[in-house]
Amino acid sequence: MHILLILLLACQVLSCGILEKEISGICIHKHMWPPHTIEIFSYLLVFAICNLANATGIGGGGMLVPLLVLMMGFPAHNAIPLSKSIILGGAIVSVILSLRTKPVLIDFKIVSLLQPMILLGTTVGVVLNKAFPDWMILMLLTSTLIYVIYKNITKAFKLFREETKKIESANEQKEKNYEQSHGGIELMSKGSTHDESENFEVIPYETFPMSSIGLIVANYLSVLLFALIKGGSGMESILEIEQCSKPYWILAGIYACYCMTMTFFAYKMVAADLSWTLLKSMCYTCISFFGGIGSGMLGLGGGVIISPLLLDIGVPPEATAASSSLIVLFTSSSTSLQFFLGNMLDVEYAAVMFGISMLASLTGITFISRLIKKYQRPSIIVFILAGITILSAILLPGYSFYVMSENDTFHEIC
Repeated sequence: MHILLILLLACQVLSCGILEKEISGICIHKHMWPPHTIEIFSYLLVFAICNLANATGIGGGGMLVPLLVLMMGFPAHNAIPLSKSIILGGAIVSVILSLRTKPVLIDFKIVSLLQPMILLGTTVGVVLNKAFPDWMILMLLTSTLIYVIYKNITKAFKLFREETKKIESANEQKEKNYEQSHGGIELMSKGSTHDESENFEVIPYETFPMSSIGLIVANYLSVLLFALIKGGSGMESILEIEQCSKPYWILAGIYACYCMTMTFFAYKMVAADLSWTLLKSMCYTCISFFGGIGSGMLGLGGGVIISPLLLDIGVPPEATAASSSLIVLFTSSSTSLQFFLGNMLDVEYAAVMFGISMLASLTGITFISRLIKKYQRPSIIVFILAGITILSAILLPGYSFYVMSENDTFHEIC
């Protein structure tokens, strides 16, 4: 780890960096082709990060952002849009694999309730990303990860202890059945000596609740339509609305009201099945809103906030990873579009790492699923989740202190 940190910080020693060139006194990042040796090594690290992160449903933005900044020389404002495109590639594969499992693990009801405020948060986060200086963005990201680490570690060990008790109980029952069968005692149930690991199978609340899925699709289409209507520096509004004009802010207010209305509508549809009070639902949706802000502003996939929330609610780890991946798909795709419209996304680098993430997601999810099936410990997902956030929190402060030495101030939103 120390060698990696030294290597990362060494890339910042030169005035413009190894992967940058100076034009009129300004450092500009090189074109994607031909790739530098450092970039090839960085692509391998992106693959390794996405391999594990996508298996847990969090995307891995907490590690991708410092990697893109420290090793590949991108400013934080450009690294965050790139991380969103990387996360999007992995999330697409993760959701497809989740939908192919029998039974489907995604909890569509919870997703339909949390999604509107998450998407609203991503929109706010993209705006704040333009206004906040790099050092504040990275310090906020580090603070968020420290809290998430605590939640993940405590949940992981709690699940591990529960799994150990179940495994011990299952082994005792198998031994008891074995003694009874060899002692000539007739067993009451056929096949009672079968592997009790079947008791650990995750069963979803409902496979395909079409009403919840309809809300999810409508909410997602609404945020895409909102992004196209408001436009950005990279693409004009389809209704020719000027940035920061009166119609612009009216549109933003309408979209905020829409998200809150859809949240209340979703609550009315699923509250009875989830047994949540209105106050508890408001609490969860507020957390989701801040998770969305973290997604758009800090480059997180949204899952780093949502996954601990789903685990606290009581969703099993495998269902948490699947449901979180669906949420990450929405947040990463909507923010990627907004960053693209805002002319903040390097399309060439984004396309290459998008493909790397898709391949990594496929291999990572397959490998972790086999581990869980073999050892009957879904807590593996939570331990990996905690490990990724710990590494993220270690990497981020290095660059935070680096940029704090620069005269980086707040910027205007418009």
